[in-house]
Amino acid sequence: MKTVGYHQVIAGLALLLMAASIMGSIGRVDRMTRMEPKATIIALNTASGPVTGTTGPAATRWSEPGDVGDWVFDLFTPPAIYLDPGTGQPLLKPRELESGTGPKPEAAIELVAIHVPAYPLQLVGHAGSGRTARGVFALTVTGETFLAAAGHHFTGPGLTLRTFEVSRPRGGLPATATAILVDELSGEEVVLTSLERKTLGPPLAAFRVIASGEQIECAEGGSFEADGFTCEVVKISTEPGEADVRFTAVGGSDAVFRTLRPVRGPH
Repeated sequence: MKTVGYHQVIAGLALLLMAASIMGSIGRVDRMTRMEPKATIIALNTASGPVTGTTGPAATRWSEPGDVGDWVFDLFTPPAIYLDPGTGQPLLKPRELESGTGPKPEAAIELVAIHVPAYPLQLVGHAGSGRTARGVFALTVTGETFLAAAGHHFTGPGLTLRTFEVSRPRGGLPATATAILVDELSGEEVVLTSLERKTLGPPLAAFRVIASGEQIECAEGGSFEADGFTCEVVKISTEPGEADVRFTAVGGSDAVFRTLRPVRGPH
C-alpha cells in the first residue's frame, strides 16, 4: 500500500479549492448575463401633453416639445404676465388687447419731450466783487437779462432782490454768486445761485395724441384719456428722457405698461 505524504495532501486540497472558486465565478457570470435590465419610469408634463419615458437599456425616446405660441421671452427681459380676472389663468397680454381687434397703446399717444419747468427768474452770472458786486439775471420766458444789485425790483415775476453776494473759494475754484429774493405776493424767500438752474416743480411729460394731434402735458401720477385708453403716467425720468405709462382700456380692468421715449422728426 502506497503512503500519501503530507505535502501531497496539501497540494490536493489547494487544487480542489481552486476548482471550486473557478466554478463559482463561472456561475456568477452566467447569472449576470441572464439578468433582465430594469427600467425606471418617468412621467413628464410638456406643452403638448403628458409624456411617459424610461431610462436604462429599455428607454423610449421622448417626443419633441410642442409649440408654445407667444410665450417666448428674451433671456434678460423680465416677462410681463397678467391675470385673467374671469378664469384666474395667466395671460401673456391683457384681455382687452389679446384679441388683436381693439385699440393699441402704440397707436394712441407718443411722447414728444420731457422738460422741467424753470423758475421765472434765473441768476446766470455776476459782475464786480465785494459790496459793488452785481448779479446778472435772466427772465426765463423772454430771455431778457438785467444787471441788478440789492433792492432791485423785478416787475414781471414780482420779485425784489434783498441781498446779493459773491463768494470766492480757495484752491482756484470759480466764484459763486448767491441772490436772496422775496416773492412780493407770498412773502416767501427765494434763493438763486449761479451754480444751478432753479426749477419750478417736478418734471413734465409732453404727449401727442396721434389721432387728433392734441398736445397734453402731464406730471408724474397724472392721467388722461386718449383713443380708447386711460393713460396714467407712472414715472418720468429726465436722464434718460422717458416716461412709464400704464394703459387701461376704457371700461376694462387689465392694464399694459409701456416705456415711451421722445419721438424724432416733424409732426
